[in-house]
Amino acid sequence: MSLWGALAQYVTRYLAETPGDKNAPDSKSPTCLMWEEHIRLVRSLYGGWEQLYRNRAYYLPQHPKEAPQDYYIRANRRTFYNGFARTVRALTGSVFASPATFEGVPPAIVELYTDDMDNEGTSGDAFVRHTFLDALITGMAGILVEMPVLERVEGAPEPTRADELDAGLRPYWTLIRKDDILSYRIVVEAGKTLLSQLVFWDRYQEPAGQFGVRIVERIRVLRRMVADPPVVMWEAWEKSG
Repeated sequence: MSLWGALAQYVTRYLAETPGDKNAPDSKSPTCLMWEEHIRLVRSLYGGWEQLYRNRAYYLPQHPKEAPQDYYIRANRRTFYNGFARTVRALTGSVFASPATFEGVPPAIVELYTDDMDNEGTSGDAFVRHTFLDALITGMAGILVEMPVLERVEGAPEPTRADELDAGLRPYWTLIRKDDILSYRIVVEAGKTLLSQLVFWDRYQEPAGQFGVRIVERIRVLRRMVADPPVVMWEAWEKSG
């Protein structure tokens, strides 16, 4: 198939699968739609035979005249050698065989890297290793650097960096998987291609009952606003009910 033929297929698929409201935050861009099938394949491969078996109806469909018991026997034959996962782990291990070294790096950044990179107690080496491995699996991963905001008290002066340090506020990194990206937009300014909008799934835990927790999904939207200097505005969308 030619490149134009493949592109036509992707465009047709996008138009067919996203007939809804393009103003909805969960509307996927054509590129992100193209990723879906590839991500599903590599995630299944990395998950091994168990993951492939769970998706057997997709990867190993039952023959029209095949008896259910025969299909069960055929699908349960472990004929898959997971060279993909072994290769990904070996490459990751070779890159991170030695811990990171710092030369000319400010102490505050070194402390952040060695102590708590993601605001969840993960060291920098562990966080970067996991991010690298995830990027090898799907071909891409992102890191969002955020920092909590110190709320201003009415009538008080603007909080300073010293106030943030006293409150224990610090920047932290968050992994954005390729799977979670819903759409993005780019813009060309002064001959440079820049990311102007990014929409992705975000998940967090909240208490449920006396001992349980539940995972809440929301959509995060980051927009680069034209200003001097440029600023990033953000929104969070959560489905009610």
